[in-house]
Amino acid sequence: MTTRRGFIQAAGVACVATAGANPNFASATSPSTLAFHRVLTDSSMPAGRVFAAEAARLGARVHDTRGDPSGVYLETLLPAWKSELAPIAGLTNYASMFALSLLAEGAGLRVIYRGHHVAEGGGFRHQLFGPAAITGALVTPALDARPAEAWAGSIARVVMNWPLSEVTIRSSRSNIAVARKVTVQHGDLVSWVMAPVRA
Repeated sequence: MTTRRGFIQAAGVACVATAGANPNFASATSPSTLAFHRVLTDSSMPAGRVFAAEAARLGARVHDTRGDPSGVYLETLLPAWKSELAPIAGLTNYASMFALSLLAEGAGLRVIYRGHHVAEGGGFRHQLFGPAAITGALVTPALDARPAEAWAGSIARVVMNWPLSEVTIRSSRSNIAVARKVTVQHGDLVSWVMAPVRA
């Protein structure tokens, strides 16, 4: 199995400049929503399976990382990012999200949304970071009150219907920068969206 260190080192060598690429922002089903090249999940986690099922129902091309995103990066994402800044999303552990975020930044994408879903007392505690127009509508007490992984379907619906108007990391509209200051364990669940951010 590829180690995380080896994965990042290999990816660092493999990353290519894509400044001239034309981002594929518009979805085939709706020109006003973000079109994801892939949605990544981890079937070893119940929430990952719920998220994957709902994303697939909504038309996503879902890839099961099984805790190791190196395969989908080398086989699918790297080739795609050579020609276009293809957005991706997912619900994975923090370690997978972090490795992918470094690779995505090298290709010209940024994390525009991050949700921390920490197991606590038989349920989950949620912290959401990103555009206020999105995260403000996802009231975390309502998510906290849902049984076990029932919240994962709601998160998948939000991600899959991400509006183009909210592809932003501007501090005036988004608190995504705050996410980097929050302590997260490698195995904690994280939902996320990575996309090319337009000036």
